[in-house]
Amino acid sequence: MRRTLLFLVLIALAFAALDAPAARRQKNTASAMDLRSHPYGGKQPVEVALGLYITNLAFVEETREQFQVEGYLTMQWHDPRLALTASRANGAPRTLNAEETWTPPIEAANLISHRRGLFVLQANDNGDVKYVERADVTLSTSYSLRDFPFDTQLLDIRIEPFLPSVSEVRFASEPLSWTGNDAKGEAELAAWDIRGLRYSIVDIQPKGAMPSRPQALFQVEVKRRTGFYLFKIILPMLLLAAIPWTVFWFDVKDFAGEMGVPLSIVLSMVAFQLAMSRDLPRVAYVTFLDALFFTSFVFAFLCIAEVAIAYILQSHNRLPQAVKLHRIARWAFPLTYFSVLGLLVVIY
Repeated sequence: MRRTLLFLVLIALAFAALDAPAARRQKNTASAMDLRSHPYGGKQPVEVALGLYITNLAFVEETREQFQVEGYLTMQWHDPRLALTASRANGAPRTLNAEETWTPPIEAANLISHRRGLFVLQANDNGDVKYVERADVTLSTSYSLRDFPFDTQLLDIRIEPFLPSVSEVRFASEPLSWTGNDAKGEAELAAWDIRGLRYSIVDIQPKGAMPSRPQALFQVEVKRRTGFYLFKIILPMLLLAAIPWTVFWFDVKDFAGEMGVPLSIVLSMVAFQLAMSRDLPRVAYVTFLDALFFTSFVFAFLCIAEVAIAYILQSHNRLPQAVKLHRIARWAFPLTYFSVLGLLVVIY
C-alpha cells in the first residue's frame, strides 16, 4: 500500500515538472501579446493616418485668439498583432477596448479644452485599426488682422506625438477620406465663410532641450463676411467724412456756420468709433479699418484748418483769395480723400 501511494506521488510530481515549462511558455506568450504595448516594441514607428471632418465652426474670437470646432477626428494605423488567420477571418470589423489596446500617443499642441463625445475603436481582419471620435475642441491660434475687415484667416489644428513617445509614431503624408466640412452654410458662422480644409506634414526643428518631432497640421481657411462692417461702419464713416465738405459752398464770411459743421462731425466720429469699438479687434498694429478712421479724422481736421485760413484771408481784406481757396477745396478734398482710400486698399 505504501509503495503504491509513493508511486502515485512520484507520478504527480513528474507531471507537475512537465507542465511547469508549458505554463511558463503560455505566460510568456500572453506577455508578448500585451496589446497595450507598442505594436513593434518601439523598434520602428507606426504610421498614423489622420482625418478631420468639421460639422460646426462654433466661434472665432480674435481678441483672445481662440476658435472652437466640432466634428469627427479619425485615426487609422496597422497593428499586425490584431491580424486574423484565414480560418478565423470573417470580414466583419471587431470592436476593441481602448483601455486594453495600444493607441497612438498624440495630442493637439495648441489645445485649450477638449470634450469627447461618442467614440469607437475597431480592427479588421488584416489588423488595420480605425479610431473615430466625435469631439468638441477649443484651440488657440494667431490671427493676421492687418487687412481687417477684408481678411482671410487660417485656423491651425496642430497635432503632435506626446513628447516621450515621439519616436513611436509618424504621420501619413495624405489625410484620410474622412476629411472636409459639412455642406456650405451648415458648418459656418454668420460672420465667417469656410473656404476649405488643408492638411500638411511639418517637421518641428529642435529648440533648446526640445527634440525634433513631426506635426500634422490641419488648417481651416475662413474668410470674413464683410457685409456688417461695410454697411454699419465703412459706409457711415465715408458719409461722415464727406459732410464737412459742404462748408466749401458756404459764404466765407459766415465763420461760425462754417466752423460748426466740421467740429460737430469730429465729435460724431469720436462717438461713432467708441460705439463700434466692441466690434473691432484689439491689436497693437494698424488695420485697414483703423487707417480708414484715422484718414477720416485727418480730413475733418484739414477742413477745419481750411475754414480758419479762409476766414483769416477775408478778415485781412483778401476776400478773392478766400473765395478761390474754397473753390479749390471743393474738388481737392474729395479727390485727395478717395485717392488716399485707394492707396490704403492697395497697401492693405
